Amino acid sequence: MHLSFLKSSFASVCLSPEIHVTEVQPEELEMIGPKGIASVEIAVNLVRTIEASPEPLLLKEIADAVGFSSSKAYHYLVSLVRSGLLERERGGMRYGLGSFSLQLGLTALARTGTAHLVADAVRALRDEVGHATAFSVWSTRGAVVRHLEESKEALGVSMRLGTVLPLLNSPTTDIFLAWLPDEELKPALAALPQKALPLKKLVAIRQETRQQGGAHASGVRTPSIAGAAAPVFGGRGRLVGALSTLGLVGQFDDRPTSKVSRALHRHARALSDTLATQM
Repeated sequence: MHLSFLKSSFASVCLSPEIHVTEVQPEELEMIGPKGIASVEIAVNLVRTIEASPEPLLLKEIADAVGFSSSKAYHYLVSLVRSGLLERERGGMRYGLGSFSLQLGLTALARTGTAHLVADAVRALRDEVGHATAFSVWSTRGAVVRHLEESKEALGVSMRLGTVLPLLNSPTTDIFLAWLPDEELKPALAALPQKALPLKKLVAIRQETRQQGGAHASGVRTPSIAGAAAPVFGGRGRLVGALSTLGLVGQFDDRPTSKVSRALHRHARALSDTLATQM
């Protein structure tokens, strides 16, 4: 009689004249499948449920979506909030993606095949205009800085990779307001105070930004900062991000016809043309 056992690190070894350990082939292991940790998979499913929602969800909404009781879902949510994958919003009643989820997404984006093209464009623009430059993408929390090249100017504002830019009075945000569909804007804009961005103002921002092909403003984040931004498109003309530059008021010419603005739009168009063939 022969019994077959799974083998860890050695080939067939005779244990007795009648009992042998035989090696399991790789294709057999694939059929068996690796053993996972159910609680981890459940937690990931909770995160996916929240990520798929256009706005933060209530505890009961999350529990119903995954078929759990509210108490069971709550214990998972507590750990996910502690890890930074989720965060509690709106007075602690709703759950949305947290800062670590955002960082994971940004890291994944940085490792795509087009990341170096964007980084090169940001650096080239900085070298030409001499001001700080950045490339930002849209998230459920607003425009997020993905690539950044600093200048020698002391701007007096803290901006780094992962910084979420203001939803109002930001040329970069105006790019997304002008070209993204409403459904993609809603989760971030829902965080604004009521009537902070009335429909009439949103329509005006869209019209002006599209007519100029970009956005320009003084008093960006602080009264001493001026900035400009231009859209970057990918395949099928879809907006993928905003290329921007900013500097000190008095040293930064934010007029649409300025040398800085012309350079900004030239680099944005060149990057769009490149990404259109890559995405």
